Amino acid sequence: MESGRPLRPTLRDVAVLAGTSIATASNVISGRQGKYVSEKLRQKVLEAAADLGYTPNLLARSMKGKSRKMIAMLVPELYNTIYMRMVVGAERVFNDRGYLMLICSTMGDPAREEGYIQSLLAQQVDGFMLAISPKGAVHVGKIERMGVPYVVLDRPYEADYPYDSVAFDGGGAVAMAVGHLYGKGHRRIGFIGPVMPEFADRRRSFSSTVEKLGLKANDCPLYLGYPTEEEGERMVLEFLAGRSCTALVIGHHIIGEHVVRRMREAGLEVPRDASVVIVGNPVWAEMAGPGFTAVELPHPELGEIGAGRLIDRIEGSTDAKRAILVDCTMAERASVADIREGTGADVV
Repeated sequence: MESGRPLRPTLRDVAVLAGTSIATASNVISGRQGKYVSEKLRQKVLEAAADLGYTPNLLARSMKGKSRKMIAMLVPELYNTIYMRMVVGAERVFNDRGYLMLICSTMGDPAREEGYIQSLLAQQVDGFMLAISPKGAVHVGKIERMGVPYVVLDRPYEADYPYDSVAFDGGGAVAMAVGHLYGKGHRRIGFIGPVMPEFADRRRSFSSTVEKLGLKANDCPLYLGYPTEEEGERMVLEFLAGRSCTALVIGHHIIGEHVVRRMREAGLEVPRDASVVIVGNPVWAEMAGPGFTAVELPHPELGEIGAGRLIDRIEGSTDAKRAILVDCTMAERASVADIREGTGADVV
């Protein structure tokens, strides 16, 4: 039965595109010594291989066409508990369905991502789970051309071809946070969040939710930056300079860590001086006083859904490729003051 996948490019395809023999193409790609090939022809062969997405097959011929029951999962960093929770969710599904998972930590480096993808394609893994850097998205095209199933996690990217992805509804999470603060009487709500392009949905959602609720844009400023201590300090200083907001939505958990620390150093008390809701629910949000209200991003579920989707593809599913958004939930704690009239709370 036909699998419906594109055929992987062969050495013959490379040779034809480069206008040379299979033997010469093989010598160039294998780096075999003692066989003279002009530099011009060598470059033509290498360019043809790159254009076709050709990867030498390191497996024995007896493995050809057979599933290895092996999945590769690429994540930026293993010491980040968020990615580890994704890995745990995915591994549970793969194990239940008889697949072995290889975990590769790329450190968010596009060159490492490319190297892993190249090597894993050569090993003929059955599929990929990819949590990749924005710049690394270009390397996914090689997997696409090879016809190997894959699912992108957490960070969908722009492409001229459809692909399967599973991500949090980041915009929905921000809207939930703003709505929660609005329900507690806050009308001057600021947003401190990431400036990176992959988080644009969170920024747009904040602005659109504020508008839908009839709040004034001038009363709901955005403070944007990168998830570093220096940027956290800068954004807090900007917030203090204005001091018009009674509440903050912090649009990223790492930024949240830096911002909360800087707020405390500046003598601000949560929720007395400012109410706070964090998008993302890191361990410290529950442990740090007073206990921070947070929008829970279900990382294990993301891994589980992505793994199930990938296995379905490997085992022959031909339904349309699509983006799946996973809903978030609110973990309410003590970082939001209720300033509605009649509650007895003081308006900041």
